Amino acid sequence: MSKFFESLLEAGHTVIALDVGDLDSTLLHLRSLSRSTGRSFYYWSENNGLHSMKDSEITVPGCNKLIDALRHISNSLHYGIYIFSGFHDQLSHNTIQALINIAKNPKNAKHCVILIGENLTLPGLLKSSTHQVAYHEQERPKLQLRDGRWIVS
Repeated sequence: MSKFFESLLEAGHTVIALDVGDLDSTLLHLRSLSRSTGRSFYYWSENNGLHSMKDSEITVPGCNKLIDALRHISNSLHYGIYIFSGFHDQLSHNTIQALINIAKNPKNAKHCVILIGENLTLPGLLKSSTHQVAYHEQERPKLQLRDGRWIVS
């Protein structure tokens, strides 16, 4: 997934909708990627607000609501990759418009907003402003050792 994600970031899209097969394992991989690269990854969820993926104890103040996190991104001068999951309950006209503004404003090229989820669906207005990608890893066969031989279960 590292190569896939790196190529996705290098493509230069500002707002990406990433449909994944397994959200938890994808987030674990992204946390690992944030620690192994020099990039600033931030993760937003409805329960925890916006925080650093490298160190989850570092939170961004005043970004518990989706609209506040999007305003923070729009006003930030620093490079950042912002990952959002569980955002559907907070999608409103204002949050959709904020995402569209981030996507269309050339000064936001240093930001990458990734809307991530399993079976991700977006409202029509937002679909036209996002780069939509699906990443579903092939489920690997499970191996078990039985009678001294490996078998696929």
